[in-house]
Amino acid sequence: MDASSSWSQLFTFVALWTAYASTYLLRKPIGVIKISVADDLLVPLSSLAWLDIALLLPYAVIQMLFGGLADKFPARCTLSVALLISSFSMFAFGRCDSLSCAVCLLVVNGAAQGICWPSCTKLLSSTFANCSQKRSKMLGLLGTSALVGGSVGTALSVQLLDNLGWRGVFLAPSIVVASLGVMVYFMLRISSKPDKPENNSSSPAVWKWPGVRELAGCVFCLKMVRYALYMWLPVFLEKECGCLCM
Repeated sequence: MDASSSWSQLFTFVALWTAYASTYLLRKPIGVIKISVADDLLVPLSSLAWLDIALLLPYAVIQMLFGGLADKFPARCTLSVALLISSFSMFAFGRCDSLSCAVCLLVVNGAAQGICWPSCTKLLSSTFANCSQKRSKMLGLLGTSALVGGSVGTALSVQLLDNLGWRGVFLAPSIVVASLGVMVYFMLRISSKPDKPENNSSSPAVWKWPGVRELAGCVFCLKMVRYALYMWLPVFLEKECGCLCM
């Protein structure tokens, strides 16, 4: 492999890692701003659980049922469009005057973000298509973007909430995510044709593989705890301790 190909692969990885990490800048603030939103919109704090449902349910459904869009359409386009839709919806979220408006915009954001991970993995797999071992390593490293993006998203939202209020929390992140969406479209030129399947295993058949059901159950429980904590732990800390932290 020549030097130009190596640099191209490195640039693609960094771009995809940054793009997916940026989605957490529009996801993590939801838990941080709940008390401020409840006070501003004059709604009970418990009713803001609808915000969690509006974000996470479309996210899960779209990722499970329509993640294959990155195979049917150019993954570069699906990722770019998803980032732009996500950024515009959360920019508008900061101007909401009712809970119903906020819920509708979070549905749009959740649905758009559900496309991001499948598109990123498709693009990265296409970039390292000729080396399965290196591709597996890069996909593992791509997963770290969620951890870093989540930490940065929480810290940034706390600072923006203190300085700009909850309506300003999504302004700068929306601009960042939209800019990355444009960059992905114009700067990532990758052939992302669907790979030829090595076997014809259907989704029902996969569930019969050893360990798949147990692993899926573990991931489900992990996600339940993880999202419950990041959506409501900041609320608990602010109400009980008078502080917000990561």
